[in-house]
Amino acid sequence: MPSPELLQRYADAPDLPTPVHAVGIPDGTVTAAWCPSCQEAVTGYDWDHISTAAALLTLTGCGHAFRTTSGQTIAVVRTAAV
Repeated sequence: MPSPELLQRYADAPDLPTPVHAVGIPDGTVTAAWCPSCQEAVTGYDWDHISTAAALLTLTGCGHAFRTTSGQTIAVVRTAAV
């Protein structure tokens, strides 16, 4: 069961407006990503499940948090030019 603090953070967070846009290499490694809200570089993320259908995605770097739902596209990774 999620903590009361986590449930409040989830309630206060906006829905993820668009997927996180990222660049990666063909082996699947992401080399750069940007927050869909402020465009600041993302260096990592925390993924806290609220239920089987909902989670809180918190981006490291800017600290923005977003509500997400099962089946939602969270990130779009394009292949970097080599």
